[in-house]
Amino acid sequence: MVNATNSWLSYPNGNWIELSHRNTDPAVNVTGWNIITGTAQTFSLDAGFSGRDSGSGLLIDSESYVVLSTPPTSGQMLINGDTISLVNASGNIVDSVSWSANFGSNRTAIPTDANLPAQPMMISGWATPAMANPNQMSSSVNESADFRISELMPNPVGSDSNLYPEGEWVEIVNVGNDTASFQGWKIRDGRNTSLALDSQSIPGLNESISSDWELDAGEHLVVWRNGRAMSLQNSGDAVSLIDNQGEVVQTLVYSLTPLNSTLVSGNDIADEWTHSPWPTPGYANPLFDNPYTGATTLEVNEVMPQCTGGNLGIDGDWLEIHNTDSVTINLSRWLVVADSGDAMVLQSLYLQHYAAGVAYDRSDWWNLDAGEYAVLIPENNGFLSNFDEMIDLRDPNGDVRQEVVWSTSENCRSIEGDASAWSEDWLNTMWPTPGDENPEPTPWDPEDPVWFTKVMPGQIYNRDNEFIEITNMGNGVLNLAGWHLNRIKSDGTGNSGTFNGLNLQPGESVTLTQSPTNLSEDGGINAVDMNQFLDYSPWMYDSGSSLQLISPDGVIADTFVYGNGLATVSGWTGPAVSTPPTSTQGLIFMRGDGCNDITDTNTSADWEFRWMRLGASMFCDSGVFSTTGSLEPMASPDGSLYQFTEWLDGSTTELHIHVCELMSNDIVAKLIQLSQANVDITIILEEDPFEEEEDLYKIRGMAYELYAGGITVYWMGNPRGENAPPAPYQYIHSKIAVRDGESVWIGSGNIKESTFPAGDYPSNRDWGLVINSQDVAQLVMSRMLWDENLSHPHLNSYSVMDPTTGKPSGWTSYGPSGLEAVPPTITPPVISGDFTGQVLTCPDDCVSGIINLLDSANTSIELSLQGFDMGWHWGFGDNPMVDAIERALARGVAVRLLINGYYVNYDDDIRDTVNHFNNQWNRTDGYDATAILMAPAERITKLHNKGVIVDGESVLISSINWNSNAILRNREMGIVIHNEQLAGWYLSSFEEDWNRLDIYTDTDGDNMP
Repeated sequence: MVNATNSWLSYPNGNWIELSHRNTDPAVNVTGWNIITGTAQTFSLDAGFSGRDSGSGLLIDSESYVVLSTPPTSGQMLINGDTISLVNASGNIVDSVSWSANFGSNRTAIPTDANLPAQPMMISGWATPAMANPNQMSSSVNESADFRISELMPNPVGSDSNLYPEGEWVEIVNVGNDTASFQGWKIRDGRNTSLALDSQSIPGLNESISSDWELDAGEHLVVWRNGRAMSLQNSGDAVSLIDNQGEVVQTLVYSLTPLNSTLVSGNDIADEWTHSPWPTPGYANPLFDNPYTGATTLEVNEVMPQCTGGNLGIDGDWLEIHNTDSVTINLSRWLVVADSGDAMVLQSLYLQHYAAGVAYDRSDWWNLDAGEYAVLIPENNGFLSNFDEMIDLRDPNGDVRQEVVWSTSENCRSIEGDASAWSEDWLNTMWPTPGDENPEPTPWDPEDPVWFTKVMPGQIYNRDNEFIEITNMGNGVLNLAGWHLNRIKSDGTGNSGTFNGLNLQPGESVTLTQSPTNLSEDGGINAVDMNQFLDYSPWMYDSGSSLQLISPDGVIADTFVYGNGLATVSGWTGPAVSTPPTSTQGLIFMRGDGCNDITDTNTSADWEFRWMRLGASMFCDSGVFSTTGSLEPMASPDGSLYQFTEWLDGSTTELHIHVCELMSNDIVAKLIQLSQANVDITIILEEDPFEEEEDLYKIRGMAYELYAGGITVYWMGNPRGENAPPAPYQYIHSKIAVRDGESVWIGSGNIKESTFPAGDYPSNRDWGLVINSQDVAQLVMSRMLWDENLSHPHLNSYSVMDPTTGKPSGWTSYGPSGLEAVPPTITPPVISGDFTGQVLTCPDDCVSGIINLLDSANTSIELSLQGFDMGWHWGFGDNPMVDAIERALARGVAVRLLINGYYVNYDDDIRDTVNHFNNQWNRTDGYDATAILMAPAERITKLHNKGVIVDGESVLISSINWNSNAILRNREMGIVIHNEQLAGWYLSSFEEDWNRLDIYTDTDGDNMP
């Protein structure tokens, strides 16, 4: 015993070593003898023995057993592998044994042959300190005794020690010719613990009535453990019947204990006891052929290792058996044995018969007709392991007729395999078919396409989490067994892996990776281990390669080429997919928009819509809504602080705010006030905004104020820790909030004085909007809650002690400004009624959302923008929004661009954009396009807006700057509202800014007076 649960306790608990004197020589004196381990740990026999079956002192009698206790204080045997040697006083090795694996907790190991030295070790069925090992025992009986054990239940349903009428029991029978008394008799287990036959073990026995102690000839009696100490070990045991003189009249030995099945005598008294067809407590045992001579062509045909919440009419695990013979097979006493040693006898309690897949009952349940199926449903739902399992199907003689192995399984996905290939892993069926023939995959039809849909060739450093996503785009179930995944290097050489089986339902995708755990931790992607489904797993080059998916009959189903991969391979046309100017670590190539807009032209155009980063979201619900509610517009600086704090004051239960920067003194004070009034507030801020040191200091300080005020604060930024993945977003640049799950605020400006000025101070021109609609609020919250999921590595909880983002050194609270929030000069309308719109989320769907908005224009487009970079540095090809504007101009739509001129002398892109509108599109192409730089006003410092108005009917309010970094790399949000009255209000604001002139602003951006 090298791994006792309580190894520090004294014998009979703790660790110990048993010695035996194996021959008939005189007693051996072991004074000065030692046991020495492979690591030179020494146990002295001079310490004396803690247990023995005979003798005393340091003399070991012939054919006797002694036990040496080995607590950790005296030395340590290695659990996972060691050698121990018995060394006599002269230093000679008398015997040695070795082991190379953990036997398990509280399990003992014994030599395979106890009568020979230096034998390999095997796990014992049960511990037998100071007595013969289980493999040295045999059953025996005193033929002259009146009573014998006739049946025993060592492994009942429920706990073995349950009280009557549950738990373990032993049946005895009077085999004599006359009535006999069992008073004073006992049953003893292999650990010498006895169970007296009395009124506690025999419920209903009246000990004061002598006749109650008697059994007539042939009469049976059930003796119940009834919670007492004597136990029948499930791993095997020796059980003895003791007469009233203390003599052993019968000993039986067993090793296999099927659940809820009894054991009875086999062919010979010395044999191990064997399992009965069914329990018969208190009655004669059923007759059965022993040995079994019937057909042995029964097979396990399908296994369901795990199923929670399935809809097959069977709860939990099950396995299907099939009679492949031409004759009926008697199922009684057939066994299914798990790798753990747990076993089940095929009994009516667990069996369900089927005909053509339909369950039915039959009185002769033990008969399985030729070609029919039955399903074994274990009462213990843990009988079949989900992973790394092996089960045996054994005939009634105990001979193994089939082995089934599997290394992994999926919930409610059954597995199948070749019944004759015992060592091969079983794999998923196409779908579960309990009681019926397993479905066969149909040959692949090229009309049912199978495509690569996402590829991440660049693993996170040391994480082995590069992946390939394959999607069944067809209408039928696809079994990938026999399909090939080819990887071709740029020099034309390649490697190929063959799938051993993987089913994809129509529209279903599978992600293959070397490390599913790391991919899930770093990016939240559920994947399978490609090593389990491919005989070779081709890893990908960061710099580029070619991938091909090939059907079993050699047809190329899809090809993908990226970077410097070989673009001349079959199934591909034109250049490879280009690599964006960014790190390939965690870079995901994506087909189409990753949702619904997916094409297959076998060119790079299929893949050059946009790319994404590992860990980024993928919203595919379109964000479109139709609702009833009210709309409240705002335009800073006029009354913006007043309107926003009024909106905040309406909070009663919860408030969620996601914004790049939050540093308004008055709004921070308001949020703390709301938190103290038991409003649950959650805020996400950008961890490293692009600001000067002084502003960063205030941002960190305000975050501390919010945190100290009881508000949950998160930073969105870089994942922490060694080998952490890159952040999926460059910045969180959103400006959005949801109040009580019913109202949304969205804006173009950060929550600071430049958007929400105190008093009548000047600030930026920004647009904002309050949307009072539960529908819209819940849609927006679905995005915000995704971002608030702490399992994302890029979301970090606020920590006061963080040296970078914690409380700044010397920070003191600003407190509110003390200035009154001034209402708007003209009260904005509250627009009530029905309206429609769309929530846009960058980088998920904002490109397509903005393009669709521009493409919907019939008459006019007004753009009120902080900036408009007409290039597309971070994307593929040309700027798709520039293309959409040009399409609108070609349709005769008038397009006006109002752009921020504050930085025109420092950023040439501003003047280039204005000139493109005015010179290229207007003067050269003849389109109705005009662009001007906005002139400031007394209270308007510069244009910080990101607004769009289309046809005077639709308006976009957002945080989205018009450049590829914002749209493709930032977390941004916008909302389109289709409402003419609302669009008209913003159009008035636009016209005010458009028509404002001064003597300083170069309105048309031409550098001319």
